[in-house]
Amino acid sequence: YASPALNLQNLGSVTLANIRFAYARQALSLSGTTLDLYHAQFAECQNGVSLSGGRLNARNALFFNTVTNFNIQSATTIDAENVTFDGSSYIATAAAYGSTVTLTNCILANISCLNSGYPALSGDCNGFYSAPTFGTTTQAADTCPFQTVGGGAHYLAEACPFRNGATTNVNAVLLGDLRQRTVWP
Repeated sequence: YASPALNLQNLGSVTLANIRFAYARQALSLSGTTLDLYHAQFAECQNGVSLSGGRLNARNALFFNTVTNFNIQSATTIDAENVTFDGSSYIATAAAYGSTVTLTNCILANISCLNSGYPALSGDCNGFYSAPTFGTTTQAADTCPFQTVGGGAHYLAEACPFRNGATTNVNAVLLGDLRQRTVWP
């Protein structure tokens, strides 16, 4: 419904943590801002993050049934670490050259297309289920990697091959935070 739910323009460097967007036409809009986004959820949104310049560092996030996760309007850098994308049409779309999207320790499940337009995708130590693969050190799952327990639908399943396939070469703040969290229901 919201379009955007949160609009951050020309704010320099900003950190947001423990935030959830649901049912938005446009959840988050960034313009000329560097955003460090920790522990976020984007559920059932048409567009997750719209970016026009600046930088997005997404750390430990979930994009669930979000049609387009990153809608890039002008040259932007996106660095996603420990992010789960499930049920998306596109990871990223871009209307202009010069944008990069780097995924590390991410899970891509039930993804129709990786990108549309010009964003350059790269990555390392990512897991794929029913999604096109890319990057280095990829891991594939033959069955759905998630289990639902209570209100949580994205806990890793017992036999999920993504459990121990990650790298610790990620943002230091994120690494410390992850030591206090779990993938177990």
